[in-house]
Amino acid sequence: MRSLIIWSAALKNRYDEIIDYNWKGSPNRIRMPLEQRAKIFAPFAALRGYSELLRKAEEEALQRFERHKNDEEDVIYDECN
Repeated sequence: MRSLIIWSAALKNRYDEIIDYNWKGSPNRIRMPLEQRAKIFAPFAALRGYSELLRKAEEEALQRFERHKNDEEDVIYDECN
């Protein structure tokens, strides 16, 4: 634990001079519009068909839950009669 504290203190000291630096960007490049930046970070389907598989699994789980719930209601009704 002590080495971690020393390591983090060394990093803090290492970046003290630039940590509060007000960076204005590169003078040689045009800044990308926010609309285009949003497209870069838009979600994508890394696993094709995964969301469909999850949806089907959710539907099956809900059907099983409903069947189980109905079975319990039948048992309770039978016990009351």
